[in-house]
Amino acid sequence: MTKHLDIRVYQTLFTEDRFAALFRTVDRLHDIVCEGKLAQVTTLSAEEVIGWLQDIGYTIQETIRELQAKESKHESLHT
Repeated sequence: MTKHLDIRVYQTLFTEDRFAALFRTVDRLHDIVCEGKLAQVTTLSAEEVIGWLQDIGYTIQETIRELQAKESKHESLHT
């Protein structure tokens, strides 16, 4: 039952609206950095923000690679 519950929780997390909100958050962070106002919106140092963004970027890239590999494998099975 726990696994079933986790799936339903994940289904609410990975929606188009949630991805759009994530994009808007990162886009707004970009605007704030460009305006030189990072210190006004977070207690994290620029180096800490950079570290988080690098970790997030790496995870995104790895997820894209996995999805593309699975898609490629799926397509080759059906051709």
